[in-house]
Amino acid sequence: MSTGCLPDYAALHKWELYSANLSAEHQQLMDEGRTVERYELLVGEIMALPMGKAREDMAAALAGLMQAEPVRGGHPGGLDARVPEKTADLHFRRRHGRG
Repeated sequence: MSTGCLPDYAALHKWELYSANLSAEHQQLMDEGRTVERYELLVGEIMALPMGKAREDMAAALAGLMQAEPVRGGHPGGLDARVPEKTADLHFRRRHGRG
């Protein structure tokens, strides 16, 4: 079975690695009022793994789980967390200096 062409994860820049920003993503989701506190230890464990496909896959899966968590009732956050497309677009614009 062929695994296809995998990148050299050690040679990639941090901004190209989902897992390098997992801690910041976790904090941002907490700031937005999402109930993601319980994932803090898992974020640390994933970030402690050696760079590679498994780490990236786990980081992407955890990010998806955290983004699906509900927003605490009455949270005054400025992002409309009920509309994931708007939230994802805002994250993209902020990361690329357009927001």
